[in-house]
Amino acid sequence: KTLLWDDSLFPRMNEREAPTSTYEALKHSAEVAADAPLPFSSQPMVNFYESVHKALLRFSRNDTAGGLGHVLEARKSVLADMEYLAGSEAQTTGMVTHLSKLNVLGQLEVVARTLEGTSPLTFLLNRWGFSDGPGAETLESLLLHNNVNSDMKEQVTIIDGALFRSIRTAFSVKEIALKVLSNKISSGGQERIDNALTSHIYESCSVYRELGHPDAAKVSLSSLRSLMQIFQHSRRTDHSSGILPLVLRLEDAKIMKSQNDLDGAIVYCKTIVNHLADAKNELVDTERDQICAQSLLLGGQWMAQHNVDAAESILSSYFEKAAKLALQIYQKSSSNSNVHRASMASFKLGEFAANLFNSADARVSSEAWKRRVIVAKDRKNELKAVTEQIRKLQKKSRSSNEDAIRDAGIIHVQLSREVQIDDRELKSVEKSIQRYLRLAV
Repeated sequence: KTLLWDDSLFPRMNEREAPTSTYEALKHSAEVAADAPLPFSSQPMVNFYESVHKALLRFSRNDTAGGLGHVLEARKSVLADMEYLAGSEAQTTGMVTHLSKLNVLGQLEVVARTLEGTSPLTFLLNRWGFSDGPGAETLESLLLHNNVNSDMKEQVTIIDGALFRSIRTAFSVKEIALKVLSNKISSGGQERIDNALTSHIYESCSVYRELGHPDAAKVSLSSLRSLMQIFQHSRRTDHSSGILPLVLRLEDAKIMKSQNDLDGAIVYCKTIVNHLADAKNELVDTERDQICAQSLLLGGQWMAQHNVDAAESILSSYFEKAAKLALQIYQKSSSNSNVHRASMASFKLGEFAANLFNSADARVSSEAWKRRVIVAKDRKNELKAVTEQIRKLQKKSRSSNEDAIRDAGIIHVQLSREVQIDDRELKSVEKSIQRYLRLAV
């Protein structure tokens, strides 16, 4: 990325320099000429994105001084834009993107100090939210701790335009900076940088998807897979036999769901669950259980939202299993992510069970069901009457009542079957109501 220009991330023009038509371009030029020149805007405009691009190139070539010079140019560009936008627009969204740009430039300055050796790597990684210390977490656990997602519809917020571009630029710059650091830092901190880089790309994929940009999420996920292949070929890390492929496959499923490919998303969840079930052994594997619980929970939610399968099957095969497994994980390790996962699995189970209880309760309270109960009671009384009739006929001479006994016996068999069906249905509904209520509370 540091060697190739990408217009989607680093446009050749600043936001205020991009006219939408020839007429607007002429109008824009006339307005600028008519206005009194401002301190920054009167100077030749240096493009922010191009300056950031050049700064990263300088960093990759061990020229931190030259890179910081381009950072300064980028800052001047941002300040000129902020001065141009001063006024009412600055009170809404105008300033958000510029503040984001200034934050990016501040991060680049810390990267430069890290490359120079005047600032420790630990300071930079901690500032970016990557933990340090003895007993550092594995890459898989880092991703799984960030992977607790209930997939609630209200969490998806579609953001377009300059705001999303600024968010994506911030993620991209951090990704490139971590790649530069990975190539420049000695082996002592390389593993930490590699884990931070992988975790960051995975996080960017999740953010893009949740902001309503699944295509951008797919690009990040593809980049992450390529990066893992590079690590494996260079023998820096090997995750081919672990659960990382399953973690990425679950992210594939989430992207499919955001693209309205419900069938594909559910199939991926089932594939993950079946794979983990086949590989199950007596050894405790918390990470496998975590990805399995997450797959069960998301698969159950998506199936329930779109009535893909029978409600009882979804309840027993997905929600109950997910809640039970998540609770077992929490009992083994009460980390924040495990607490959140167990809570969400239990809440989703209770919510689904409550809906089933309300549906069953409405059914047994309906007039149709009351008539059904009356019919079942009448059929049972009729069976008793036929049974008594057969008993009386059998006391009389069998030769004279043989035909009547045979006819009554046929009726008795038919009524017995119908009564058994009635009893099973009534008991099943009653048992289901009690079960749904217990699960709901």
